[in-house]
Amino acid sequence: MTVNSKSIEKKTKRKRKTLEELTIKDDYLFKRIMSEKDICIKFVQIILGIDIKDIVYIKAEEVIKELYDSKGIRLDVYLKDEDGVVYL
Repeated sequence: MTVNSKSIEKKTKRKRKTLEELTIKDDYLFKRIMSEKDICIKFVQIILGIDIKDIVYIKAEEVIKELYDSKGIRLDVYLKDEDGVVYL
């Protein structure tokens, strides 16, 4: 079986988006928003309609794998506020 180099090039080339083209669905922008504490707090407050005074732990793309033979899960974001409430 031969591999067509043009099809490989097509699959590996991605158009870079400008900042104006990015949305919250884009992995890069989502991680940036969630890693900036002040912006993250405001974002979560707006989305959930709650008041958060402080976030004591932020982790974008938290991977949880409990047992060696089990499947893990990947969370887009893991936040813990000053009261110990966890937001996934």
